Amino acid sequence: MYRHESGVHVDGMLKDPLSYEYLPAGWVGRETEYVLGKHSGSALVRALLDKGGFPVTEDVVARVLHGVKAATERRSKAGHQEMFAQVEAFRRSHLSGIDPGVLFAALERETAGAGLETVLAADGAAR
Repeated sequence: MYRHESGVHVDGMLKDPLSYEYLPAGWVGRETEYVLGKHSGSALVRALLDKGGFPVTEDVVARVLHGVKAATERRSKAGHQEMFAQVEAFRRSHLSGIDPGVLFAALERETAGAGLETVLAADGAAR
């Protein structure tokens, strides 16, 4: 909520912080952060150049912004993919309940004579 990358959001925040943060970050012990990445716009680059004392011309802003976007596109996505896989595995194993397919398979085995010993494990697997 207090980290902004989108060019439109950052531009609005630089003009009026209340445009996207109706509760100031400091009220909840946070700080407003701006991410310089593939979704950034020229407003953030312009503000950072100005803050750093660098010349702020449209040519410089455009070249810096192009470089930032190119650099973020070249970064490896392996870490993101691994984290998404871990989140998905956690969601499947802890948040999604029992897969109906597992339930149906257990019921089919019971009706085929497997007996009542076929039960659903806590993790949703039939045994």
